[in-house]
Amino acid sequence: MGSLKSVIAVAFGSGAYGMIFPTLWMISYNYSPWRLGLLMILAILGLGLWIIQGHNLWETETISGGKTYKWLYNLTTISTLFLAVGAFYIVLYFLFLMTALIFVDPEFYMGQVNASSLPTLMNYLQVAWITASVGTITGAVGVGLENEEDVRSTTYGYRQRARYRQMQRRKEDDDTESSE
Repeated sequence: MGSLKSVIAVAFGSGAYGMIFPTLWMISYNYSPWRLGLLMILAILGLGLWIIQGHNLWETETISGGKTYKWLYNLTTISTLFLAVGAFYIVLYFLFLMTALIFVDPEFYMGQVNASSLPTLMNYLQVAWITASVGTITGAVGVGLENEEDVRSTTYGYRQRARYRQMQRRKEDDDTESSE
């Protein structure tokens, strides 16, 4: 995920901007943990699928033409990508938790969400949770700004990139022969 700097920048920037306004605080105060968890899962799935689709990471054919290798490559891509996106989400979560704890004044928070008591640690955990989810969703926009080759080099190992180039050359050679 190191090469996806714009994703991290867009996700943190949009989440931090959203945290300035009490809307995310109110939503986090009123949403149950299962709803926040569902939003988190949708955000992680959305970003992962957006990366796969937007950068053509889904294998439709292999050099050998075998379905087993195609499914193995796709399963590997999905596994590594969603582990990376999950790690990305966790990093965002802790960044937003620290931001909320430092910058969200307890008395102001209490007045904005119409609470009768000062916020607890759980309230701050929930603010960070929803902000990380919203940041992850908006971070998907940053994926579109990334170079496809950079994403491929991050996602695929050297051997898979070499196979992919070889497959592209074969395809170009076949296209050249058929046009002659």
